[in-house]
Amino acid sequence: MRINVHGHIFNFRSVFTDKTLSILLNRLGAEGWPDFLVKAVEGALRKLLKGDYFDEQTLIAELAAQLNGSALLKKYLADAGDAIPGDVQILAHGNIDDLLAGGLRDLLHKLGDFLSKDEDISKHGVQDLLAFLLLGIKHSIVEVADKMMEATGEDAIATALMMDITDGKGKDEAQFVRQLNDTAEAALMYPGRLLPFVGVNTIRSTHFQHMIEGLDKKGFVGVKLYPSLGFSVQSPELDKVFAYCEANEVPVLLHCNNGGFRVDLAAAQFCDPANWIPVLKAHPKLRVCFGHFGGDEHFTASAITPNSWATTILSLMENYDEVYADISYHTDCMDGGANQTNYFNNLKSLLASTKYRDRILFGTDFYLVRQRCREESYWAYYQIHFEAGEWDRITRANPARFLGLTGDTAEDGLDDLGKGSPNQDGGPRANILNYLRWLVVRAQEVGRTPSPWALDLIELHVAKNVKWLPNPFGTRWTDNNDAHYFAAIWLNSNLRPEMSVAGDFVRLGSRLVRDLKDYPPESRPANERAAKIRGLASDLYVYLVTAQPKGGGATVEDGISQAGAKDALAKLFADGNLQLQHFGPAVDGILHFGHEALPDQLPA
Repeated sequence: MRINVHGHIFNFRSVFTDKTLSILLNRLGAEGWPDFLVKAVEGALRKLLKGDYFDEQTLIAELAAQLNGSALLKKYLADAGDAIPGDVQILAHGNIDDLLAGGLRDLLHKLGDFLSKDEDISKHGVQDLLAFLLLGIKHSIVEVADKMMEATGEDAIATALMMDITDGKGKDEAQFVRQLNDTAEAALMYPGRLLPFVGVNTIRSTHFQHMIEGLDKKGFVGVKLYPSLGFSVQSPELDKVFAYCEANEVPVLLHCNNGGFRVDLAAAQFCDPANWIPVLKAHPKLRVCFGHFGGDEHFTASAITPNSWATTILSLMENYDEVYADISYHTDCMDGGANQTNYFNNLKSLLASTKYRDRILFGTDFYLVRQRCREESYWAYYQIHFEAGEWDRITRANPARFLGLTGDTAEDGLDDLGKGSPNQDGGPRANILNYLRWLVVRAQEVGRTPSPWALDLIELHVAKNVKWLPNPFGTRWTDNNDAHYFAAIWLNSNLRPEMSVAGDFVRLGSRLVRDLKDYPPESRPANERAAKIRGLASDLYVYLVTAQPKGGGATVEDGISQAGAKDALAKLFADGNLQLQHFGPAVDGILHFGHEALPDQLPA
């Protein structure tokens, strides 16, 4: 069983606002993307953040439209001085209004081929940027998690590191709470496979209470810090966080290189591992991982760069037994040649040293690394460059100790999992025991039966003979929620007769919008389809707000108008391939129900 200690499942809507979008754009610029492309992404994502419906086709069309009107692109091509391919000329100067998504995608790929001559973006193409954006615009965090777990492998464990980008003024509080809840929901979908870390940003005044809620009540196993978002690790606020984590065996993982998301260049220095010298002196048992090992550029010379962030981390490892580092988003070595040779020689020398070998971890930085390469390619590239024992150490034994699956005395990592007593003799740490208790309490909400390691530890340390009743949709689609329950009654009664589920609530959730008896096919004229979709949305809305027993008896949530509620429902009906389970959380977000449905009731 392999472990990825550095992954992300947030989507753009869960972490960015109009104000904080600049942090993503800064990152794209630092990655070497040209200004005209970054500007096009900005235009598209501003529409996304304002609530526009985005899928792959919409994103491609919007990017192409932004580029088609871009003076920056026209200037770039004029300055290039070379013969410009006809497809790129069309994208910059032509009429693209009548092109379908496939044609627009081809134009974007042609632009990428043309740009590949620019050494600044030689490692990646426009198709990589598109793939990265397509993950970020996913409608839910669970959908991003689905992609990560699919790429990571059926028997793998991965972390879900939250991100908290905030200006501290409180307007994004509800957004962060949704990210917290949605990340916990995704963890329930993959029990024993997806271990979440709660994001802590001291600029947010409520950071500590959210951290405690996540760790105590929502299945989080660790804390994620991103200092370059504008905060120092040397503060009374974080000292309180560190004291709690040290006392409760909660691991901390922080971003630690000069790149990534940052408020500005100066803020990147908050990630300097030297800032941790007084922190670890005060909290010597704090388990902490320096993400990205200070930067892969420090490993590509014949020796690790002296007096670098990487050597500072190695010094901390020598002085503190609980200091770790991961090699996530290390792509400089992928150039081949001397960079590759030096990189792996340096890493292998560390893995041969008893001082460091047990504290080096593997991570990918899914899905942010998708700007450079596929998740599967990252795994495969690294595996072929390590000996079997080295690979096992960084992807299994070491990550198991860092995450708390095994204690310090577990020589072989997962081979000893659960054989010792909790918190000693190689047994699981307190953070993992809390996580396992959380799974037991939610045994009827998990998306699948927990992984074997989790079942074994639950049986040994938490509870005997737990009855697991997996629901593939978890809390996203449950008859224990009024919004889901009443939406299901209307949807089931409006299915085509041959698609009826005869009271099977979960099965109903897997039906598609196009399975409804009055759903207008895409071949119908656009105005006719739009009118029919508005009619479906209106009919569902009327049923949900009609008093019982003839309806759901709901009222609109504060700040939402009747028209806004119908518009939100119409966006769902517009996608014929959408599963009906998506109506549950959508209805829950726009309508308020004043009572609870009985858990043993199913829509007839």
